[in-house]
Amino acid sequence: MQQENSLRREVKIGEVYYEQVLHYVCEIDCIRIYAFDISDRQYWDCSEYN
Repeated sequence: MQQENSLRREVKIGEVYYEQVLHYVCEIDCIRIYAFDISDRQYWDCSEYN
């Protein structure tokens, strides 16, 4: 679920998949960047078992 002032995307670096979230905090005029390793989730999403 994408919120206002946020951008969410998936990024592949080498063989590792990351979910990257960029969130703009207007009160302090700042962008916060979060990254989570989602390689296991990507594996199961692409698996023949689904």
